[in-house]
Amino acid sequence: MFRLMRSDLYRLVHERKLWLALVATVLASLVQGELVALVILVLAAVVVGEDFRTGFVKNVLVTLPRRATYVLEKYVLVALVDVVLLLVALAVRLLSSLLPGAGVPMADAASVVLPGLLVFWLAILACSSAVVTAVLAFRSDAVGIGISLLLASSAVGDLVSKALRTISVEPPSLVRIPNWLLAASVGLLGGGAGTSGVSPAMVVPSLLAVAVCLALSVAAIDHVEC
Repeated sequence: MFRLMRSDLYRLVHERKLWLALVATVLASLVQGELVALVILVLAAVVVGEDFRTGFVKNVLVTLPRRATYVLEKYVLVALVDVVLLLVALAVRLLSSLLPGAGVPMADAASVVLPGLLVFWLAILACSSAVVTAVLAFRSDAVGIGISLLLASSAVGDLVSKALRTISVEPPSLVRIPNWLLAASVGLLGGGAGTSGVSPAMVVPSLLAVAVCLALSVAAIDHVEC
C-alpha cells in the first residue's frame, strides 16, 4: 500500500489538478463555504476516477494480493487531500480577519473556527467517502462529480428535512441530520457563522458513514474485471 501511496502522491504533486484545487479553495474560501466543499469533493472524485479513466486501475489490481488494499489506500489519500484543502481554507479564513474592515479580530476568528476543525474534517471525510464509493461503483469520476454537486449544496439537507416532516418522526438525533452534511459544516468555515450548528454528536455518524462507505467500496472494487 505504501508503494502505491508514494506513486499516487507523486502523480498528484506533479500534476495540475492539486494546484488548481488549492487556488480554487482559496478563492472559494473568500466567497462561500459551500464552494469550498464542492472543490474538495470534486478533487476526490477526480483523484480516484483518474485510475479508471486511464485504465491504470487494472494494472494495479493485478499486482495487489488483496483488492481491499487499493480501496484503503484511496481512502487514506483522499483523507490527506481533504486535510490539506481544509487547512488552506482555514488559513484563508483566519488571514481574512486581518484585512481592513473585516471587523473580526484574528483571535476571535480562531476561537470560532478551531474548535470545530475536527468535526469539519470528519464531515468532509464522510462525504468524500460517499463520492469515492460512487466513483468505484460506477467506474466514473463524472458520477462522483455529480454526487459532489449534490452533497456540497443544501439540497440534501432540504430533502432530509422534508422526509422527516413527512413521516412525522423528529427525535433529536434525526433532527440534526442536515447539520451532519458537508455543506452545513464547511459553510460555517467559509461563511464565518461560528460553530453553533456543529456538535460533537456529529462525530459518530460521520465515522459510521465512512465505515459503511468503505465496506461498499471494497464490495464495488471486487466487481472490477482485470
